[in-house]
Amino acid sequence: PEYLQARNLRVTHTVTMEDPFLNQGYMTKLIAPQFSQQVVEWALDYQKLYEAMLAGNLQYSNDPEDYWTLNQFGWLLILQLTDDDVVPRSLVHGYLEGWIDLLCDAKRDPSWLSFSISERLCNWINIFSINSGGGSSYKIRKSMIDQASHLASNLETLRDGTTNNHLLNIGRALYTVGNMFSCKDMTFIG
Repeated sequence: PEYLQARNLRVTHTVTMEDPFLNQGYMTKLIAPQFSQQVVEWALDYQKLYEAMLAGNLQYSNDPEDYWTLNQFGWLLILQLTDDDVVPRSLVHGYLEGWIDLLCDAKRDPSWLSFSISERLCNWINIFSINSGGGSSYKIRKSMIDQASHLASNLETLRDGTTNNHLLNIGRALYTVGNMFSCKDMTFIG
């Protein structure tokens, strides 16, 4: 996506995270691109699509990438990194819980493809890092663990090696969620 092509980077947030293996906290910095207005408008368009989806009024595109992108929440991460006023923190939990209410049991939905789950989990983790004061609800934490468990038992593999980048992304998601929730088996798989 175009937003990955940004060249100017800046530190946006410093977050203290717990490392369950070292039993101590460590500091990490989230680095974000300086987004162009075009990228911000792209993310705002996805925000409108997402709100329509939650309201049951989404007009689906012929391109499945649009649906996957919508349900991976990269658009929300961009808006969170851009400006706190674009998406008030009070809406963030509502958006994620809305997704859970709508799609958490829809395992056959395209949003449950392995790559989409791994992108969604990593984006949710980064969103929570930005909103570190807000924490996450039990409903969201449970959904993240459920999604990671589904991901661990539905790894995406093709014999021709075309999914190597997907496997790396899946490993990243499982390792990070495993660390976040002290799930050693999940961390090991990741």
